[in-house]
Amino acid sequence: MDSGVKMESRLLSKTAVNTKKKMSATKAMEFGYDDGNMFTLKSFKTMADEFKKKWFSDTEPTEEDIENTFWHIVESGDKKVQVHYGSDLDIKSHGSGFPNDLKTLSSSRTSQWNMNLFPKAKGSLLSYLPEDILGVSVPMMYMGMLFSSFCWHVEDNYLYSINYMHHGASKTWYGIPESACDKFESAMKKALPDLFEKTPNLLFLLITMFPPSMLVAENIPVCHTVQKAGEIMVTFPKGYHAGFSHGFNCGESTNFALEDWLPYGRQSINTYRNYNRSSVFSLEKLLCHATFHSSDPHLNLRLKKEVPLMRNKELLYRERAIEEGIWKAVEFSKVEKDGKTLECHFCKYDCYLSAIVCPCNPDQIACLEDAHLLCSCESKRKFLLYRYTNAELNDMVRRVGGEDMKKDVERQVERLYINEVESQRINKEQTKGVSRSLSSSSRKLNSKRGIALQKLDAKHRTDEKYHHKGMLVGISKSKIALRRLGRNAGVRKIGGLGYNTADNVPEFRYVLKRIIKKRKLVSGGSGSSNGRGRSKNGKIPTMEYLIDWKDLPKEKRMWIPEDDFLPPEMLGERPKESRKSK
Repeated sequence: MDSGVKMESRLLSKTAVNTKKKMSATKAMEFGYDDGNMFTLKSFKTMADEFKKKWFSDTEPTEEDIENTFWHIVESGDKKVQVHYGSDLDIKSHGSGFPNDLKTLSSSRTSQWNMNLFPKAKGSLLSYLPEDILGVSVPMMYMGMLFSSFCWHVEDNYLYSINYMHHGASKTWYGIPESACDKFESAMKKALPDLFEKTPNLLFLLITMFPPSMLVAENIPVCHTVQKAGEIMVTFPKGYHAGFSHGFNCGESTNFALEDWLPYGRQSINTYRNYNRSSVFSLEKLLCHATFHSSDPHLNLRLKKEVPLMRNKELLYRERAIEEGIWKAVEFSKVEKDGKTLECHFCKYDCYLSAIVCPCNPDQIACLEDAHLLCSCESKRKFLLYRYTNAELNDMVRRVGGEDMKKDVERQVERLYINEVESQRINKEQTKGVSRSLSSSSRKLNSKRGIALQKLDAKHRTDEKYHHKGMLVGISKSKIALRRLGRNAGVRKIGGLGYNTADNVPEFRYVLKRIIKKRKLVSGGSGSSNGRGRSKNGKIPTMEYLIDWKDLPKEKRMWIPEDDFLPPEMLGERPKESRKSK
């Protein structure tokens, strides 16, 4: 802190924009947040103490006095009050309030309540993530002053959070239980319709402050408490919370996850996909690592449910990819850079288990659910990127004792896709990019039929558009559309989907093993290649590759044109050019 910290400048109002979200200065000023001044810890405390004396010069204010004054400022709007807040300070550059040197952290005597150890302490699922994530598995510091606030929000990925007050004035907290989450969001949208119409993801931005009295008037339960120095606050999954400081203080916060968080984590991923919002980590990655390394019986009971759901979803979409004509597969390890999980270009989903990529734009990938949005190229040109084979995914299920769920697979798949995916998918045309959620619990069977019929009609219109372009539309697309119709219309039977033994699982057909050799090819013409520069018809040659595929007999190997293949550098191989025939 001695070198100085850039603070946020906050103009108190019902809504404001947190400029750390990389929004423009113009938009930030429109809502009321902006970059603040540079402070050292000492100069910030001096400024904060002087600011508090100006507001309460006569006597030391009570907690009730400060609370009433804060909400009067927010609701009335008759005064412009600007405060500073040092939020999300990186402990690597500014230091932690807990000992965090290597010797202390590695000592068995160090308390697990140390915020630098807590996120990955025994019992926290974040311990199964190999990487560190600032603000999630690595704590951050917060420097507050009178009226500096944190707006209504839930934690990233609906995680638990823990906040420790190191020093200073008290902090008021408000909380909404998870059971009232939907009611809270509806009340916010009802009170601020114009803002939500303009910014549908408003509640993700931590910019909205709303008086608890108005929430109580809507019959929404609101919890209230005051945190003092030396006390810990814990927030629970999908619980909205907000608050403000009573003066200069210093706190430290991080996240953690218990085994009962897993359903909330899955729900958060589906919600984020609807709003094109990135997840802070891959839930699938966490599940896979926990499956391989967990010895916790309580966690294993949760994994026994979650891992089969993950597998069922994955294999269902892989089957769809095969039916649509995607028959080539490449391991993720050949295309990932720096070990980072790739994101879907269309919904920001972490494509840990699989993705689809086309050689026409190898830098852009799609999750299996959004594969149809990738490009208009023929399916046979595209590749399935995968991390685990179907058999390996089934092995994971057996590892957690999930075989006994095989009788319920079809019901689980139906529930997963109707209640969690189809019911939350976005109608992008109606909301210009971010749509309303469809609540399956509040819709009757005929509503589901109507939604499905609209999707089937849209699919047919898409097929007709491709047909006019001279592209052949395979029957597999109609099969997929009809199967979707069956699921959405309440038909329970999903034929041909056996997930519990490797023999019954439709494997993607050919998996790339290596590039054997390459040769020149004349593209776009009927002349044959002689491997010696230009052909007789003057066409400029490109390359084609001879590929070794897993489980494909040697005599059936095929030459694949460069235009239908990923760049060799993406596959980690640079094959030598084959010798020219004499």
